Amino acid sequence: MRRGFYLKLALTNLRKNARLYFPYMLASIGTIMMFYIILFLASNSGLANVIHGGYVGVLLSLGAIIIGIFSAIFLFYTNSFVIKQRTREIGLFNILGMDKPNIAKMVFWETVITSSISIFLGLVFGIAFSKLVYLLLVKIMHFDVSFKFEISSVSVYVTIIYFSIIFIATLLSNLARISLAKPTELIRADKTGEKEPKTKKAVAIIGVLTLGAGYYMALRVDNPLDAFMLFFVAVILVIIGTYCLFTAGSIALLKALRKNKRYYYKLKHFISVSGMIYRMKQNAVGLGNICILSTMVLVMISTTLSMYLGYEDAIRRQCPRNIEIMSATLDNISKQDADILYDIVCDKLEAENIDTLNMLNYRYTYLNVKRNGDTFTFYDHDNSGSEENIYVLYFMTLEDYNHLNGSNVALSENEVIFYSAENSYQYESLRLGAEEYSIKLMPSSFNIEERSIGSYADLLYVVMADETAIENVYNMIAQGITPYTGLRLYIGFDLDMPIEDQDYIGQMIEQTITNAEGGRFDNVYVRIAAYISEDFFSMYGGLYFLAIFLGLVFIMAAVLIIYYKQVSEGYEDKKKFEIMQNVGMSKKEVKAAIRSQILTVFFLPLITSVIHVIVAFQMISQLVGVLGITNIKLMFMCTLGTVILFVVLYSAVYALTAKAYYRIVGNV
Repeated sequence: MRRGFYLKLALTNLRKNARLYFPYMLASIGTIMMFYIILFLASNSGLANVIHGGYVGVLLSLGAIIIGIFSAIFLFYTNSFVIKQRTREIGLFNILGMDKPNIAKMVFWETVITSSISIFLGLVFGIAFSKLVYLLLVKIMHFDVSFKFEISSVSVYVTIIYFSIIFIATLLSNLARISLAKPTELIRADKTGEKEPKTKKAVAIIGVLTLGAGYYMALRVDNPLDAFMLFFVAVILVIIGTYCLFTAGSIALLKALRKNKRYYYKLKHFISVSGMIYRMKQNAVGLGNICILSTMVLVMISTTLSMYLGYEDAIRRQCPRNIEIMSATLDNISKQDADILYDIVCDKLEAENIDTLNMLNYRYTYLNVKRNGDTFTFYDHDNSGSEENIYVLYFMTLEDYNHLNGSNVALSENEVIFYSAENSYQYESLRLGAEEYSIKLMPSSFNIEERSIGSYADLLYVVMADETAIENVYNMIAQGITPYTGLRLYIGFDLDMPIEDQDYIGQMIEQTITNAEGGRFDNVYVRIAAYISEDFFSMYGGLYFLAIFLGLVFIMAAVLIIYYKQVSEGYEDKKKFEIMQNVGMSKKEVKAAIRSQILTVFFLPLITSVIHVIVAFQMISQLVGVLGITNIKLMFMCTLGTVILFVVLYSAVYALTAKAYYRIVGNV
């Protein structure tokens, strides 16, 4: 044959099958572009030189690995749709005299053309959009980083090599499929799956049980520790249950509908149900993939958006005041030293004409305890047993309580003031160790913000007459396992000034304490909310950005799967609907039957994914609560907004891809 014959034939085939190859190439270009961009960001020198840039780099590198693995699976999956639609054409080439080695050359050139264009354009768009995405990342994470346009040669090389390997692997897979099949099998390959599938009751039962178990875990979890331990187990069970129910449960449901004569013997139901039964075996995995991808997008974006928008609550929960001065965890500080340090801090602030807000000054200690009714006993995390009814019990003196609240309460020997933010304690006394204490006062509010970020337990506060009473109770409860080391210091205040100035004030206070009285307060440190804010935006902002990035990749995958399912459905249904019209069905009736079928098939994954998200909400709220995001209303609104936006997007995708189906089916 003439030189260039196979190349020209490949180009002709690609033009003829543009409806198949154009979306496939768009998806390839998109995944390559995303892969390059995230590699570029992970290795960017600008991010590497900022505070917490290393953490962001690790996070983005993890994202690159996820996208890389997903790209390989996704491109193999979509390639199977394309080659299945081409097998009839390839079989005809074989019957008309083109042997398999020549067909292999043709397929080779088709792969070379599509992969070369995809890699080239993917890199071009990746390089072009890398600056925009970089600026978006910097904006989300509140980084102040200068940008100069650069091209990461390492990222280019890695992208070319990695996707070349993927395309070579898909080529080898296609060639193996063609070489092992007979010409008649190739011609009939696009008709596989037409036999009525059997009802696999065992698989359907497994699906119900695993999905039910996953749902049960998600709905029953009531504390962050359980949520953390059970989350991945629940996810795996839900994924298994989803695939089992789509592959076996859907067929069982359709056959049950067919047995329902009232429902089945209606024209649109008869056609849609019977058609879906015959093709559900090959549709089920694709629909399951769409459902899982949709659920991942909804969970990732809604959760990280809640975390990102709830940053003020999270920072305030971790650091209740803009500037906090505390003694180290195991170091006590005497009342005399606490007063001296307080005066040093106040004198410095006054000398610098700095006004403070919401000043707090007190000493405290705490224990992890387990509650049984009105009795509190020591909770040893290393020998925990049951994780239920665990609390953190804070102790402070009556003197500090009266000072904080401007009160003048007096306590006798066995009296305490008790505060629970939950207001759930219903007893008039409490037993601490071997002693019972009468609750003289249970205030409805406490002039101390709870600092429970990262804690597995709720906080309780007990005010006792003096430090000696606190020491006695502490030793009775701890029983020597945790020795009493005295009371810790806490001084905190807010500043009405920009966050960068707060950073400066915090450093000034820290330097003042360090230089005070020859290092007398070496066991005292300063915590600045501005620093925590930087940590927050580097972590939560990075997670939010990665969720958006991965969400776009997964949405693109779902869109392409939906498109190819519409196309494959169209080719399979074309002849059937022509027959229906020939036997007397009107165009209106045929179109109604088509709409009923594709609406049922393609909106089932969306409905299922929304149900998954609703059920998972309780468990996810417990997980993000560990990170300080406790605003359930904000989480609900973020989840609701994400679901509504996704439903609109999904419906738009369906409407666009349905047009391809109607064009293939014909004038119905």
